[in-house]
Amino acid sequence: MTDAQLAPPLARRARGAGTPSSPVAILVTVGLLGALLAWRLMVAPASGSPVEMSAIEQAWGVRLTQIGVTADGGLVDVRYQVVDADKALTFLDDPANMPILIAEDTNATVRSTAMLHSTHEVQAGRTYFVLYRNTGGVIHSGGLVTVAFGPLRLEHLVAL
Repeated sequence: MTDAQLAPPLARRARGAGTPSSPVAILVTVGLLGALLAWRLMVAPASGSPVEMSAIEQAWGVRLTQIGVTADGGLVDVRYQVVDADKALTFLDDPANMPILIAEDTNATVRSTAMLHSTHEVQAGRTYFVLYRNTGGVIHSGGLVTVAFGPLRLEHLVAL
Protein backbone atom coordinates (compact mmCIF):
# COMPACT_ATOMS: atom_id res chain seq x y z
CA MET A 1 0.00 0.00 0.00
CA THR A 2 1.11 3.55 -0.70
CA ASP A 3 1.17 6.41 1.80
CA ALA A 4 -1.81 8.03 0.05
CA GLN A 5 -3.86 4.86 0.56
CA LEU A 6 -2.98 4.73 4.28
CA ALA A 7 -3.72 8.44 4.97
CA PRO A 8 -7.10 9.22 6.51
CA PRO A 9 -9.66 10.63 4.05
CA LEU A 10 -9.63 14.12 5.63
CA ALA A 11 -5.87 14.34 5.42
CA ARG A 12 -5.99 13.48 1.72
CA ARG A 13 -8.75 16.02 1.10
CA ALA A 14 -6.82 18.76 2.93
CA ARG A 15 -3.95 18.45 0.46
CA GLY A 16 -6.18 18.82 -2.63
CA ALA A 17 -7.71 21.84 -4.31
CA GLY A 18 -11.22 22.94 -3.34
CA THR A 19 -10.77 22.09 0.31
CA PRO A 20 -13.91 22.86 2.31
CA SER A 21 -13.26 25.43 5.05
CA SER A 22 -13.87 24.68 8.69
CA PRO A 23 -17.12 25.98 10.21
CA VAL A 24 -15.12 28.34 12.44
CA ALA A 25 -13.38 29.92 9.44
CA ILE A 26 -16.73 30.35 7.68
CA LEU A 27 -18.26 31.99 10.76
CA VAL A 28 -15.29 34.30 11.17
CA THR A 29 -15.44 35.29 7.50
CA VAL A 30 -19.19 35.93 7.62
CA GLY A 31 -18.77 37.92 10.84
CA LEU A 32 -16.01 40.07 9.33
CA LEU A 33 -18.05 40.72 6.20
CA GLY A 34 -21.06 41.67 8.34
CA ALA A 35 -18.95 44.03 10.45
CA LEU A 36 -17.49 45.62 7.31
CA LEU A 37 -20.98 46.16 5.87
CA ALA A 38 -22.23 47.67 9.15
CA TRP A 39 -19.19 49.97 9.28
CA ARG A 40 -19.75 51.12 5.67
CA LEU A 41 -23.40 51.88 6.46
CA MET A 42 -22.35 53.80 9.56
CA VAL A 43 -19.80 55.98 7.76
CA ALA A 44 -21.75 56.52 4.55
CA PRO A 45 -22.74 60.16 4.61
CA ALA A 46 -26.36 61.04 4.01
CA SER A 47 -26.84 62.76 0.70
CA GLY A 48 -28.64 66.03 0.36
CA SER A 49 -28.23 69.76 0.15
CA PRO A 50 -27.09 72.12 2.91
CA VAL A 51 -29.92 74.38 4.08
CA GLU A 52 -30.67 77.01 6.71
CA MET A 53 -32.71 76.32 9.84
CA SER A 54 -35.73 78.05 8.27
CA ALA A 55 -35.95 75.29 5.63
CA ILE A 56 -36.13 72.65 8.38
CA GLU A 57 -38.82 74.67 10.14
CA GLN A 58 -40.85 74.92 6.92
CA ALA A 59 -40.50 71.24 6.00
CA TRP A 60 -40.53 69.50 9.41
CA GLY A 61 -42.04 72.02 11.83
CA VAL A 62 -39.12 72.00 14.27
CA ARG A 63 -36.17 74.23 15.16
CA LEU A 64 -33.05 72.54 16.56
CA THR A 65 -31.90 74.22 19.74
CA GLN A 66 -29.10 71.99 21.03
CA ILE A 67 -26.94 68.98 20.28
CA GLY A 68 -25.21 67.75 23.40
CA VAL A 69 -23.03 64.76 24.20
CA THR A 70 -24.11 63.22 27.50
CA ALA A 71 -23.93 60.01 29.57
CA ASP A 72 -20.12 59.93 29.47
CA GLY A 73 -20.18 60.19 25.66
CA GLY A 74 -22.61 57.32 25.15
CA LEU A 75 -25.62 59.42 24.14
CA VAL A 76 -26.32 62.47 22.02
CA ASP A 77 -29.15 64.69 23.28
CA VAL A 78 -30.87 66.53 20.42
CA ARG A 79 -33.22 69.29 21.58
CA TYR A 80 -35.80 70.84 19.29
CA GLN A 81 -38.58 73.37 19.61
CA VAL A 82 -41.84 72.67 17.81
CA VAL A 83 -42.90 75.51 15.52
CA ASP A 84 -45.69 73.58 13.71
CA ALA A 85 -47.20 70.65 15.63
CA ASP A 86 -48.74 68.95 12.58
CA LYS A 87 -45.47 68.96 10.63
CA ALA A 88 -43.48 67.88 13.70
CA LEU A 89 -45.66 64.78 14.06
CA THR A 90 -44.57 63.73 10.55
CA PHE A 91 -41.15 62.78 11.81
CA LEU A 92 -42.16 61.80 15.35
CA ASP A 93 -44.77 59.29 14.19
CA ASP A 94 -42.40 57.42 11.85
CA PRO A 95 -38.93 56.35 13.08
CA ALA A 96 -37.79 56.21 9.45
CA ASN A 97 -38.12 60.02 9.35
CA MET A 98 -35.83 60.63 12.33
CA PRO A 99 -32.88 62.91 11.55
CA ILE A 100 -29.46 61.35 11.00
CA LEU A 101 -26.49 62.85 12.84
CA ILE A 102 -23.18 63.00 10.97
CA ALA A 103 -19.84 63.70 12.66
CA GLU A 104 -18.16 66.06 10.21
CA ASP A 105 -14.61 65.05 11.13
CA THR A 106 -15.13 61.38 10.18
CA ASN A 107 -18.42 61.30 8.22
CA ALA A 108 -19.58 58.62 10.68
CA THR A 109 -23.34 58.59 11.20
CA VAL A 110 -25.51 58.16 14.26
CA ARG A 111 -28.93 56.80 13.36
CA SER A 112 -30.06 54.76 16.33
CA THR A 113 -32.38 56.55 18.71
CA ALA A 114 -32.35 55.47 22.33
CA MET A 115 -35.33 57.50 23.52
CA LEU A 116 -38.01 59.55 21.81
CA HIS A 117 -40.76 61.83 23.02
CA SER A 118 -43.36 59.15 23.70
CA THR A 119 -46.77 60.84 23.86
CA HIS A 120 -46.72 62.24 20.32
CA GLU A 121 -48.89 65.09 21.48
CA VAL A 122 -46.66 68.04 20.79
CA GLN A 123 -47.43 71.72 21.18
CA ALA A 124 -45.98 74.63 19.23
CA GLY A 125 -43.50 76.60 21.30
CA ARG A 126 -42.49 73.70 23.56
CA THR A 127 -39.05 72.11 23.55
CA TYR A 128 -38.62 68.32 23.30
CA PHE A 129 -35.65 65.97 22.96
CA VAL A 130 -34.48 62.80 21.26
CA LEU A 131 -31.60 60.73 22.63
CA TYR A 132 -29.36 58.95 20.14
CA ARG A 133 -26.96 56.10 20.91
CA ASN A 134 -23.46 57.47 20.29
CA THR A 135 -21.89 54.12 19.49
CA GLY A 136 -18.13 54.40 19.36
CA GLY A 137 -18.29 58.00 20.54
CA VAL A 138 -18.30 59.28 16.96
CA ILE A 139 -19.84 62.59 18.05
CA HIS A 140 -17.82 64.39 20.70
CA SER A 141 -18.18 67.61 22.63
CA GLY A 142 -16.88 70.51 20.56
CA GLY A 143 -17.13 68.54 17.32
CA LEU A 144 -19.02 69.73 14.26
CA VAL A 145 -22.21 67.86 13.41
CA THR A 146 -24.46 67.78 10.35
CA VAL A 147 -28.10 66.89 10.98
CA ALA A 148 -29.85 65.36 7.96
CA PHE A 149 -33.64 65.54 7.77
CA GLY A 150 -34.17 63.44 4.64
CA PRO A 151 -32.51 65.38 1.81
CA LEU A 152 -32.15 68.55 3.91
CA ARG A 153 -28.89 69.00 5.82
CA LEU A 154 -28.05 71.44 8.60
CA GLU A 155 -24.27 71.67 8.63
CA HIS A 156 -21.56 72.83 11.03
CA LEU A 157 -23.55 72.62 14.28
CA VAL A 158 -21.31 72.43 17.35
CA ALA A 159 -22.00 69.59 19.80
CA LEU A 160 -21.91 70.68 23.44
